[in-house]
Amino acid sequence: MPFTICMGAVCVGCMFAGYMIHVVSPRIIMIIAAICVLAGFFLTSGIVSLTGLYLCYGVFCGFGVGIGYNSILSSILKWFPDKTGILSGILLMGFGFGGSILGNIAVSLMNETGWRMAFKILGVVLACVIILSTFVLWEPNASEIMILSKRVKVRAAGNRDYTTKEMVKSSSFYVFFLGCCNVSHWFKCYQ
Repeated sequence: MPFTICMGAVCVGCMFAGYMIHVVSPRIIMIIAAICVLAGFFLTSGIVSLTGLYLCYGVFCGFGVGIGYNSILSSILKWFPDKTGILSGILLMGFGFGGSILGNIAVSLMNETGWRMAFKILGVVLACVIILSTFVLWEPNASEIMILSKRVKVRAAGNRDYTTKEMVKSSSFYVFFLGCCNVSHWFKCYQ
């Protein structure tokens, strides 16, 4: 259940960041993400109830990861407007692999230090990594966007945009959706 709540909070965090990215810079959102992740891990290290686990790990950590992920995604996609599909896939793959690597590190750390100290260490390390990433995360300026958008216009000549209704009616949408559900289920079972 904590993992399920965490994934739900990731989704809410992604939606929140999608709105906030137009209001504040990605760096500010990443700092908020670092604070949420740090608070979530530190608060989790001191929990004494299942409700505390759901709230601290599930909500705080998940929300922080969601806003951080979407902030990175939306910033990087602006640099490669002609390759949004492959780039978002690569970033999502990194998100999945990062989680599996972090899971193994967390287990080892828990065996060495105990779970409470492991959560504190993970919170500090993850917050530091998120803060450090703000130094290399920036969006293209107006002149760079103009140059980048010319590449898209050249490639888009043969492509067709689908409306949401058309997309949902296509069989490839359901194949992709079911594939994602199966991969998600596999990762959940694996952990």
